[in-house]
Amino acid sequence: MERKTKTAVLLSFLSPFFAEVLSGSTPPLEALLNPLAFPLLWAYYGAGVLLIREAWVRWGRNYLRLMLLGFAYGIIEEGLVIKSWFNPKWPDLGILGSYGRA
Repeated sequence: MERKTKTAVLLSFLSPFFAEVLSGSTPPLEALLNPLAFPLLWAYYGAGVLLIREAWVRWGRNYLRLMLLGFAYGIIEEGLVIKSWFNPKWPDLGILGSYGRA
């Protein structure tokens, strides 16, 4: 396997850890010990990481472009796919479900 491919695969496998565990959304043991949690999280976040990386490499390695691709992925993932932006009953909102939503 080529070095760049190894780096991309490693980044895709680390992406669920950064997205879910470091943000506090998923407990570390649940993400690692649950046999269904990691493959599902990897398919969800790892695919996005690989798509963003591939677009970034093909369109030229500009860090502003990388940030814009990351923002676009975050908007599509959280806002449109998960619909957490539009659901006032979202369980992670807590008291902010009725306060501060525009």
